[in-house]
Amino acid sequence: MELIPKDFVVPQAKETDYFLIRPLTVNDIEKDYAAVMSSVEHLQNNSNPPMCAGWPTKDLAIEQELKDLKWHEEKHKSREVFTYTVMTRDETKCIGCIYFFPSEDKSVDVYFWVTQAEYDKGTEGKLWALIKEWLKEWPFQT
Repeated sequence: MELIPKDFVVPQAKETDYFLIRPLTVNDIEKDYAAVMSSVEHLQNNSNPPMCAGWPTKDLAIEQELKDLKWHEEKHKSREVFTYTVMTRDETKCIGCIYFFPSEDKSVDVYFWVTQAEYDKGTEGKLWALIKEWLKEWPFQT
């Protein structure tokens, strides 16, 4: 199913005073893995789409996370699913991810997470506000 028109230019980055949002790649493995593993229980309880119930596990191997990142990168490049990493502006730390998944009704389902530490700082609300504004730039039907 086509999520966006073929001629739509997919955003490559979104930057604010606090965030740098850009496509997730396998090159992000170390920072992404550190973020995920720092917040296992938080992520299991707060941010998963139905297809990822129970993710991540406490014994998640970095090799499996790399495999997941490869899948996300490939799907992003093929314009089927869009996955963005959320970094600090200086890119020293991954603080979350954003996912745009197609729905059966030609709309988009948006999922995102932030680490427990960022959640505790109130970052989740700031990121959600940014995502809602950013969605206006995309051609999603709903």
